[in-house]
Amino acid sequence: EILRCLVGSEMCIRDSVITLDDYVRENNLEVGLIKVDIEGGEQLLLKGAVETIRTQHPILLISIYHSANDFFEIKPMIEKMCDKYTFRIIKPANSAIVIETILLAEVRDESGENIINS
Repeated sequence: EILRCLVGSEMCIRDSVITLDDYVRENNLEVGLIKVDIEGGEQLLLKGAVETIRTQHPILLISIYHSANDFFEIKPMIEKMCDKYTFRIIKPANSAIVIETILLAEVRDESGENIINS
């Protein structure tokens, strides 16, 4: 459970939260893709998705532009979860590295084909 408060206000809302791993397990889901752009909360989400990443090997599209910490630490974080991933950095034509930079992580076989749920 988390408490969210509006800036400059005394109004707060209590929300319940669940990890991605718990949600996947409770709903018996097969996950082929995880796309995350949650304004700096990417590492927290990944910490709650370790089991799903290790067992299902979904393609990951993770925003890494919110902080230098994200840019440099998310890739090693994923590598510790599963060493089968290959990585690419994707960004729009705009040359600014801080705008919409995404880390693409995929598990591929020897022929270069993407492996999902293997």
